[in-house]
Amino acid sequence: MRVRYCLPMSELTTYRIPGHVLADLHEAGSVKQLGAGVTLYHQGQEPHTVYLVLAGVMKLVVVSRSGSQSVAALRGVGNIIGQHGALDDRPRPAGAEALVDSEVLGIATPLFQGLLRTHPVLSAVLLRGLSRQMREAIRHIVELSDEHASCMIARRLLQLAVDPLLAPLRFDERDPIVVQSPMSQRDLAAWAGISERSAGTALQQFRNEGLIATSRLRVEFLDLDGLRAHAGLAARA
Repeated sequence: MRVRYCLPMSELTTYRIPGHVLADLHEAGSVKQLGAGVTLYHQGQEPHTVYLVLAGVMKLVVVSRSGSQSVAALRGVGNIIGQHGALDDRPRPAGAEALVDSEVLGIATPLFQGLLRTHPVLSAVLLRGLSRQMREAIRHIVELSDEHASCMIARRLLQLAVDPLLAPLRFDERDPIVVQSPMSQRDLAAWAGISERSAGTALQQFRNEGLIATSRLRVEFLDLDGLRAHAGLAARA
């Protein structure tokens, strides 16, 4: 298994986790490699372990009572996942699976809780992450009520193209940027919170306008400023 975009522990300080805290996390945990599509944990499971993403991209998924699956979020290198149970001792609100070949550091929940007590800076990192996720959730609620489907798909495509944490999905970061990932049109629609039909209509519109070119599980970004216009974002100089 080939794991792309794997950072050594020392370089994860870029993500605001100090080196001495990373060393303690590494000592307390164990590294696990996951092939693309492999499930790390399921929604509803007891939260026995917290994970730090070391390489690749993890997909958080929520399954409804009817059995339909939605992509709740994508988490990349430096993100902590599975942390909610360490804070409230309740079953996992979402499952997690590797979107591409990935690597995680797993820390048993009691050990992670102990590290939160001995390293206040780790608590601060966790709070920043939860705050960012809350902002994302609020913004998404606003998008669902106010924005057109093409706007929401444009914003998700831009994340795939430029978000540093999703770099493992980018096959080529030169101009034009090329993303090669196992995310299907259905996944993209679920991530945006719209129907697959609406997502397909938006993607066809972008292809017709020359903003993107697509083939199976591959997106070539031809005009990022055009996508930014659809997303309601200012073009970059």
